[in-house]
Amino acid sequence: MGKPAAGSYLVFLLAAGPLMGLAVSAAGFPIVMASLQRMLPESLRPRAVGLVTAGSSFGQFSVVPLVATGIGAFGWQATLYAMAAAALLMAALAIPLAGDAQHATQKKQPAGEALNNALRSPDFWCLFAGFFVCGVHVSFLTTHLPGFAALCGLHPWYGGAAISAIGLFNILGSLVSGELAGRWRRRELLVFIYGARAAVMTLFMFGPKTELTLMLFSAAMGFLWLSTVPPTVQLTARLFGTQWLATIFGLVFLGHQIGGFAGAWLGGVVFDRTGSYDLMWWIAIACGAFAALINMPVRDPPVKLPVPAR
Repeated sequence: MGKPAAGSYLVFLLAAGPLMGLAVSAAGFPIVMASLQRMLPESLRPRAVGLVTAGSSFGQFSVVPLVATGIGAFGWQATLYAMAAAALLMAALAIPLAGDAQHATQKKQPAGEALNNALRSPDFWCLFAGFFVCGVHVSFLTTHLPGFAALCGLHPWYGGAAISAIGLFNILGSLVSGELAGRWRRRELLVFIYGARAAVMTLFMFGPKTELTLMLFSAAMGFLWLSTVPPTVQLTARLFGTQWLATIFGLVFLGHQIGGFAGAWLGGVVFDRTGSYDLMWWIAIACGAFAALINMPVRDPPVKLPVPAR
C-alpha cells in the first residue's frame, strides 16, 4: 500500500472537510442552474434543468462501480488522482457557463434588495419547506434503506441494489420532470411529486417486504427522487428573477441540505431508541403530505412571451 499525499491527519481533515465542502457548493445545483437560466431562452430552461439533473444522477449511478473497478485494478491512490484529473476537466467544461447574455440590457437589481424581497415572500418559505422535506426523504433512504432491507430479512445485496435502482430511475424521472415543468404549472407538479412520495411510502409500509416490493419501491421513489428540482428552479426563477438566482435558489437549496442532515440523523435516533424504523417511515410520510400542502399556495406566474414586432 502506498503512502497517502496528506502527511498528517490535520491536512487530511482540512482537505476532506472544508475544502471538499466548498468545492461541492461551488459546483452544486444553485450555480449550474442559475447559469443555465441566464443563458437560455424561457422555452428551453425546464428541459435543460431536467437534463442537468439527469446527468448528475447518471454520474452518481455510474461513479461507484467505476471507482471500485479502479481501486481493484490500480489501487486507491491512482484512482483518486484519476478523479482529481476528472475534476480539472469539469473546471474546463464550466467556462462556457460564464456568459450572462440575458442581463446585458436589463436593469441591475441590488443584491440586498433581491434577497430582502425573497426572504419577505411567503412563496420563498413554502419552496424552502418543500425542499427541506425533499432532503429528509433523500438522506433517510440513502442512509438507512439498506439497513432496513437487512432488518426485513433480505440479502444485503438487495440493499445496495435498491440504492442503485433509485439512481437509475432518477435519470428518467428528472428528464420527465424537466419536460413537464415546461408544459404544466410548476406548483401543481410539485404538489403531485410530494404527494406521490407519501403515497408510495405508505403502500410500501403496508405491503409485504420482499425483494420484488423493495425493488418496485426503489424504482418508484427513484422516479420521484430529484424530479422536484426542475419545477423548484423554474418557480424560483419566475418569482424572483434570474439575476440573483444563484443566491436565492442557493438559500432554497440550503433547506434541502438541512433536511438531509435531519433525515439521516433522525433515522438513526429513531432506530437507536425504538429498535425499528417504523416511526421514521411515518414521519417521512407525514413530511411528504406536508410538502404537498405547503406548495399549494405558491404563486406560479405565467410565462411572459415576447411581443412580435409589427
